Amino acid sequence: MGNARISIFCFGALRQELGDWIKVELNTPCTLQDLKEKVIEEYPSSERIVPSCMIAVNQICVADKTFITGSEEIALIPPFSGG
Repeated sequence: MGNARISIFCFGALRQELGDWIKVELNTPCTLQDLKEKVIEEYPSSERIVPSCMIAVNQICVADKTFITGSEEIALIPPFSGG
């Protein structure tokens, strides 16, 4: 266990709100739900988007209950639609 500074890539509406990427510091290992809560805490303007985001870990979408150690590539992907 320890602290990790985690870089998170942002896509879609979240990118428009926060930029291409953000960083948060968390005690690890932690769940992706913990990560979402920390993002909202540190970036309050993301509160309406982050809860519904999918999370990709090392380019694979995974569930919020998934644990991370801090060395993974993380991306927040808001809901989107296409035509």
